[in-house]
Amino acid sequence: MSVTTTQAVIVRFKRKEFFPASDKFSVQLFKVDGGKRNSRGTRFQRNDGPDQHVGAEFSSSVSKKNRRFSYRTVKMKWLLVIVIAVLASGLVFYRMYRHDITALEAFIVAYEKFDEAPREASLRELDAKASVKISSLIKHDRELMSAMREIADTAEQELNNPNNGGLTVKRKAAYSRFQSFVAK
Repeated sequence: MSVTTTQAVIVRFKRKEFFPASDKFSVQLFKVDGGKRNSRGTRFQRNDGPDQHVGAEFSSSVSKKNRRFSYRTVKMKWLLVIVIAVLASGLVFYRMYRHDITALEAFIVAYEKFDEAPREASLRELDAKASVKISSLIKHDRELMSAMREIADTAEQELNNPNNGGLTVKRKAAYSRFQSFVAK
């Protein structure tokens, strides 16, 4: 059979028949020129004859009714969901940990500022930094928070009674205990 340019045969790949085990593609033969028009405006006519292998067009588009989900696809989607959930929870815990470290560093800065010059403004800042909640991701979180509160309360008493040197010693002892918890 001689084929002219207007009679070229197109091999079209579709899902289902070509690779039945993997449900990937199938082959259908169409003869161009004459016949009905497809959605792209190309004339085609189905021809299942064995002598019509002239040209090939590869198409991976699949209609919705032929689409099937395999176990592997569902498994990969669940694996992706699990990986995203683990990463999101890891980021949340990292953010909480960084917040705790930042709060402890801010308290240390506020304490040093109060220790250099005990004033009302530095006492308010120290009191605000001492009232921060620390998550359980930090070791000795309860002891750290109670030591911070004790330091702020002692600093307030010291500012109200500037002649009492025992309060300064008590505040510095509480701060050294706070530093020992931070170091662990």
